[in-house]
Amino acid sequence: MLKSILKYYMKNGSLFKVFLKELEGTEKYSPVEVECYQNEKLQQTIRIVCENVSYYRNVMKKLKLTPEDIKIKEDLRKLPIINKQIVQQNFKDFRNANFKGLVFKGYTSGTTGSPGMFLRDLKSINFENAFLWR
Repeated sequence: MLKSILKYYMKNGSLFKVFLKELEGTEKYSPVEVECYQNEKLQQTIRIVCENVSYYRNVMKKLKLTPEDIKIKEDLRKLPIINKQIVQQNFKDFRNANFKGLVFKGYTSGTTGSPGMFLRDLKSINFENAFLWR
């Protein structure tokens, strides 16, 4: 019972309400507004990973790219495709070095043969739940 209560609050915490409100605010966005919203989130993510995730910092350096080179989804083609094996072989390099909060292990279903493992924080769990509710 305690485990189910903890799971509920992990998925429906105060961040969940903030994210749900933000996502509900996008319901009436035009296609252009949706694209702008997505590009803004992409740019935020790229800045974070370039500054804090050694795998991406090294890839960007090797390709002579800066965060400003990735502004729209089409720019993602400039980056190499990663797969589960790359993540497994470089797992420590995918962690945000400056993140200080709690992380939880998550797993893919393993339909390709073996499940992939990844780390999640409360923010990502609450955002996913808000996205599903929206």
